[in-house]
Amino acid sequence: MKQSKLNLVIDAIMLIVMMAIIGIGLLVKYVLLTGQEKWDKFGENYEFTLMGLDRHDWGQIHFILGIVLFGLLVLHILLHWKTIVSIYKNLIESRPLRIFIAWVLLVISISLIVFSFLINPSIEDPIYNDRNHYPEINRGTESQTSTQHTSDKHYNIPSNIEVLGSMTLFDVSRKYQVPTSHLKKELNISISTSDYERLGRLRRTKDFTMSKVEEIIYTYQKQNK
Repeated sequence: MKQSKLNLVIDAIMLIVMMAIIGIGLLVKYVLLTGQEKWDKFGENYEFTLMGLDRHDWGQIHFILGIVLFGLLVLHILLHWKTIVSIYKNLIESRPLRIFIAWVLLVISISLIVFSFLINPSIEDPIYNDRNHYPEINRGTESQTSTQHTSDKHYNIPSNIEVLGSMTLFDVSRKYQVPTSHLKKELNISISTSDYERLGRLRRTKDFTMSKVEEIIYTYQKQNK
């Protein structure tokens, strides 16, 4: 294949991948809402999916497409290297200045890639859902709550508790320090069920919601402080 045709193919693929990245970014931000946004808008942490994938699954696809786009960009630069160097030399006649700018661009590019591995995020106190003050259910009615879910009777669930359909029982147990046996009991799931079963699959047969799982986590954490 001639280089001109190869360049056209690469550019076309780059355009498609770039549009897909933008589209998925909009999907994750405005359609597949976060748990906090679902609580604020619907009073429930409904599980939003598209083609069986939740926002985290689409986020993973978004990341993979970003890597693909970067690879295509590198290939595009290599194929046009002589042209780029020629234009660069004509644009900046001073060789020391060209070298300096090239090093600056290289350092900035590398820093933007690796900075996330070099910083520590700040840890803040949990933020609670102040918009909806759901009555807190005491221990005496807890067993009733585990079998009857109502949208107007929720805990004031902290926003740092977010359960997704893509998570397994083991994931929830490890993240929130709640035994899988307790989760299975409260969700009326057989104790023999694998700890690595995804909640999204389980809820289709056991008829529970993600907000119900969050309530169980919150109750357990309060009782075991």
